[in-house]
Amino acid sequence: MYFNALRAAGQGDLIYIEDRYLFDRGIISEIHAAAERGAKIIAILEWKPDMGSTLGEVEEIVEKFASFEDASRLIAGHRNVAILTLGNSRSDPRTAGKTMYSETYIHSKTMAVLGRDWAVMTGGSANIAFTSMWFHSEMNVAFTDSSRINNWVAQLWSEHLNVSVDEAMGLIAKPDDAFNIFTQQAVRNKAALLKGITPEGRVYPREGMVFLPRKLEGITVAPVVPPETPAVQAA
Repeated sequence: MYFNALRAAGQGDLIYIEDRYLFDRGIISEIHAAAERGAKIIAILEWKPDMGSTLGEVEEIVEKFASFEDASRLIAGHRNVAILTLGNSRSDPRTAGKTMYSETYIHSKTMAVLGRDWAVMTGGSANIAFTSMWFHSEMNVAFTDSSRINNWVAQLWSEHLNVSVDEAMGLIAKPDDAFNIFTQQAVRNKAALLKGITPEGRVYPREGMVFLPRKLEGITVAPVVPPETPAVQAA
C-alpha cells in the first residue's frame, strides 16, 4: 500500500507523513523517487524516539545502520523533502516574558498522499521502519475519501502551524506554499526557542534541533481541591 500510494505521486502532489521513525529502505527509496518526480514531501518525525530507554538506544543504532545510506544520501536535504519535528511551549510562570519548551511525543503512524483530484491515507500501528514492516505484528487501515482525508490533514496542520482550519485546507491545494510555510515557520520557531520567546506554532527542524530537559524547580503547583459532595438526605 505504501509503495502504490507513493508511486502515484508526482509533480503537483503532496505527501504528508507523521511517524516516530523513518528507516525502511524500500519506503525511503519510493519517497525519494516521488520527490524526484516533483512531489512535495513534509515528514513530521519524533525528535528523539524513546529517548533515555534501552529500546530507544537500540532503535537509534538500528536507524543509523538502516538509514545512513538512504536517508542521508537520498532524502535528507532534498529540495522537495522537509524532515521536521514538533515541540511544545508555554509561558514560564517563574519568569515574565519567558517560554518553556519541550519535545512532543509523536505516536502517529500516518501517511497521506494528496493528489489534485484524489487522495489516499493510511494510519495504524506500523511505523515506517523495517522492524514494523517485516518483524512486528502491526495493523493499519487505508481509505480514499478525499474529503475526509483533506479535513483530517487540515485539522493536524491547524494545530501544528497555529492557523485556522480553513487556512490549512487552502494550503493542501497548494503543495509548494504548504512546503514553504512548514519549512520557514520551523526556522522561525527554532529562533524563538533560542531566544526563549513564544513561537508561532509547533513545527521545528529535526536536524540540529535540541530540546533541553525541562527544569520544573521553582514552579508551584496548586493542590487540587475536590468539590464538596452534597449531603444525601435520608428518605
